[in-house]
Amino acid sequence: MAYSDYGAYIWKNGENITDDCADISCKIIDGKFIFDNWYENLIKEVNEKSDKKEEIKTISGHAVINLEEFCIAFYKTYNPKIYYPNGECKELEIIKKYYKSPKEKLYIRGYNLGYQTGYFFYEIDYKEDKYCVIVGSAIGKGWDYTPASKYVVKHIILFERCDGEVFYKIDTKRDIDWDIVFNKLDRLEEVSDILLIVVDTPDKKRVDFSFTTSIDYSIKIDHHPFVEKFCDLEYIDDTASSASEIVLELINETPLVNSFDIANTIFTGIASDTNRFMFNASSKVLGLCSRLLEEYKIDTQLVYSNLYTRPLTEVRLQGYIGLNMKVTENGFGYIKLFDDVLNNLSVDSGSAGNMVNTFNYIEGVYAWAVVTKDSKNDLFKVNIRSRGPVINSVAEKYNGGGHKFASGARIHDEEQVDLLLKDLDLACLKYIEEEVAKNED
Repeated sequence: MAYSDYGAYIWKNGENITDDCADISCKIIDGKFIFDNWYENLIKEVNEKSDKKEEIKTISGHAVINLEEFCIAFYKTYNPKIYYPNGECKELEIIKKYYKSPKEKLYIRGYNLGYQTGYFFYEIDYKEDKYCVIVGSAIGKGWDYTPASKYVVKHIILFERCDGEVFYKIDTKRDIDWDIVFNKLDRLEEVSDILLIVVDTPDKKRVDFSFTTSIDYSIKIDHHPFVEKFCDLEYIDDTASSASEIVLELINETPLVNSFDIANTIFTGIASDTNRFMFNASSKVLGLCSRLLEEYKIDTQLVYSNLYTRPLTEVRLQGYIGLNMKVTENGFGYIKLFDDVLNNLSVDSGSAGNMVNTFNYIEGVYAWAVVTKDSKNDLFKVNIRSRGPVINSVAEKYNGGGHKFASGARIHDEEQVDLLLKDLDLACLKYIEEEVAKNED
C-alpha cells in the first residue's frame, strides 16, 4: 500500500528498484541502518502495545535510498534529507539549487515536472551509480495503475549522449506540456465502461476528469453546501464534519467491510478536516472516532506526525506571515505571497496557500486570507478561513466557494483580488455589528 496520497518510483543504473526503496521505514540502531516496510513497521509497533515509547527515531519516506555510508529520504516534493549512522541529518535545498559533495562522491539535482504538477524529478550520482527518483501525487508504488504511473514507467530511459554523458529523461517524440501530462492524464487515455465516484467535491469544474469519457454510472459523496448536480447519485450531508465521516457511516450502515487500513485513512481524513477536532467536532463525530480508535488501535501520534510534520522552510514561512500579515480595523487579516518571497524562502505556492490553516486563533482577527500566484497560468489563488463571518457567499462572487468558514477562490485579475479582500473586510464589519446587536439584546 502507498505511504500516503503521494508515492515514488526509483531507478538505479536504468533498473527499476522501486520495490526495494519505496515506502520504507529506517531506524538507526547501534550505528547501523535497519530497514523495513513502513506499514509492517507500523503494525509491529501497534501490536507491541508497549507503554514505553521507543526513543529511536524512525526515518520514513516515499523513497529511502540506502547508500551504506548514509541514506537519502524523499517525502512528497519537499527537499530530500540525508541521514547518517550517527543520527545526524541535513536537509538538501534541491528545490533552490543542486547539491554537490566531492567528499561524499554525491551529486543531486532536481526539478519540478511542470509548474503546478506536484511531481518532482531527482537525478542522483553516487560514486559510479546513477539513480533517479520521481515523487508525486498518485504515482509510484501503490499507485501503479494510475495514468501518471503508466506514463512514467513507459517513457523513463537512461540516455547516453554522443559525448558520453549519461542521464535519465522521460523520453517522448512530441512536445510535452508537463502540466497537461501530469494533471490531465486521464484525457490522454481511452477509458470506457467505468464507475466514477467523486468525493469531497461540490461542483463539476473542480473534478480532474474528462466528462466526455464514457461513464456507466457516477456517484458524488460530499459534505460541502450544494452547488450543482453532476452525478447520477448524489449523497450530500453538509452537517457532516468531513466526507470521511460520511464514508465511515456508509461502511457502518451497509455490508461494506472495514479494516485497519481503511479505518486509519478515515480517521486521518476526519482529524485533518476538523483540525484535530477543533471544528465541527460534534459528539457524534467523537463517538465514531472513539470506536475506530478502540477497535483498530490507531496510533494517533503517528497520524498527527504524518499530517503536521513540516520542513524548516515552511516554519520560516509561517514566521514571515506572522511578521507581515496586514490586519484591518474590522479584524480581517491577509497577506500576498508572490514568487519573490516564495523563492527567497525556498517554498512553493501550494505550501504557502496551506499556511492559512495555522492562523486560527489570533485575538482580534475574525477572518483571514492568503493570496498566492500561479505565474505560469496568470492565476491568483486565495485561501480564506473564518471563525465567525460567513465567507463562502463572498468567495462565490469571485469564482470560488466552499464552506461557511473555509473557502477559496481563483482569480485572473489582481484588481478582482483586491475587491475580494475588501468584501471580506466588510463581512468582518457585518459580523462585528451583528455580535454587538446580539449583546445589546
